[in-house]
Amino acid sequence: MEKLLREVLERITPTDREKEAEKRAAEAIIRKIQSIKGRHVGAMLVGSIARDTHIRGDRDMDIFVLFPKELPRSEFEREGLAVARKVFEGKPYWKEYSEHPYLKGIVDGFEVEIVPSYKVKRASELKSAVDRSPFHTRFMLKRLTPTLRREARLLKAFLKGIDCYGAKIEKEGFSGYLAELVVLKYGSFKESLRAMSQWQHGTVLSLSPVNEEKARQKFNAPLVFIDPTDKNRNVAAALSIEQFARAIAASRAFLQNPARKFFYPKRKTSISRKRMKKLITMDQVFALRMPFPSKALSDVIWGQLRRLKKLLKKALEGEGFLVRRISLYAGEEKGIDYFVELESLELNKTVICTGPFAWQEEHSRAFIERHKSALTGPRIENGKWVVEEPRKHTNAVKLAREFVKKRKKFEKAPFKKALEKCSFLCKEEFLKTAKSDPVFKHNLSRFLKGREEFL
Repeated sequence: MEKLLREVLERITPTDREKEAEKRAAEAIIRKIQSIKGRHVGAMLVGSIARDTHIRGDRDMDIFVLFPKELPRSEFEREGLAVARKVFEGKPYWKEYSEHPYLKGIVDGFEVEIVPSYKVKRASELKSAVDRSPFHTRFMLKRLTPTLRREARLLKAFLKGIDCYGAKIEKEGFSGYLAELVVLKYGSFKESLRAMSQWQHGTVLSLSPVNEEKARQKFNAPLVFIDPTDKNRNVAAALSIEQFARAIAASRAFLQNPARKFFYPKRKTSISRKRMKKLITMDQVFALRMPFPSKALSDVIWGQLRRLKKLLKKALEGEGFLVRRISLYAGEEKGIDYFVELESLELNKTVICTGPFAWQEEHSRAFIERHKSALTGPRIENGKWVVEEPRKHTNAVKLAREFVKKRKKFEKAPFKKALEKCSFLCKEEFLKTAKSDPVFKHNLSRFLKGREEFL
């Protein structure tokens, strides 16, 4: 393991030349911000680059534009965007959304986020969620030694390798700050993994003494890590139960058999046409395809994609379909695929409705009145009233089409336009589409394999 970790660390640590280029780029942008007239009172670099815990090749740079806390919210947002537009003048950029809008663009090969933030002295004065980031950066800069920075890099590389890094809604994994806190808590990458391998649902972590039961009840999350800069915040709030479980399972697997694949997973390859055909035959699956809704998959778009998945599952189950799983695959500018696997694509034309016991007079009367147009019944079986009603939807694909048609009325552009171009594929069309569309083939392969890559 030691030899492997040394090799990985050498490969993931940015060179002095790269760090110098990052420093020059950040300082140039901050000088530019400071030269712009406006209500802002400063700017600072935050995030992994600022804390020197980033991985070689990462080109993400987060720069906060600081505004006085007295500035009204509408003016704060307007001024923040105005400053960012001047920074990106003549360069490609686009609008992103978090708690409030901000701009993201390309500067000297770096993907830069210019985020407005209020300048506050303590957590009790926070006016927006992003106001915490400067606190996090200052906190870590005081505590991360060169050794801990190396260990944090290893943990981040590990989490990236198992597809568990990133707190945004598209990933629902570990934030960089959470990964650093875990290393700070346990002292090293190896000790962090040993601890992670033993985590249980509801684990509570803190850098100072805390009432774990109260924290568990207060935050109600798979993992709770009390923010050392704000005791009322759970740093792991964005971590989904799937990603929490994935981190535990991967930690156990690595400790049992350390390997490069945990840091550098093999490139996902499509399965053979023969195996694809066999697996498709076994499953009752249909696919929902939609074009890329916008230039970038922002948190807003990801939220809409996940909501559509949740509502589609609810619509299918509400009509009696047994949903085994719905998987969502979305790639930058390559379209979006939902794969829906059911117990059966078709249901019986009728459904049995079981009511109350016959001796429950009031409930019996209501049930009989509600089903007075039933195909058969009411009759008594095992003491309960039973009727047989015609089923409104017997075909899952037709139901999904109707569902999407209705959803368009509630969505706004650009998501609404993407839904209008939605298409549906049944399993007999999968092979034909996979042959002509490599993106669909890749997504279908991932769905059919359904296997964690680190195993």
